Amino acid sequence: MAYEFGTRQTNGIIKVREGSFIYRYEPSTQSIFVSSEVGGRIKSFYKWNDRTEDHVILTLKRMGLID
Repeated sequence: MAYEFGTRQTNGIIKVREGSFIYRYEPSTQSIFVSSEVGGRIKSFYKWNDRTEDHVILTLKRMGLID
């Protein structure tokens, strides 16, 4: 599931690079995917559960990509 999500091409997924990581977030499913930029290794894949301290969500908010 993580690999499929990380390679899927759709307009519904927000994708950003920060440092040496790539973050992908799909608001409709609240799915979050994290991979390394070099080598593309999957680091994490999970559903956001409204945790206010979630690093990926905070990054997307800081970048103005989500509210």
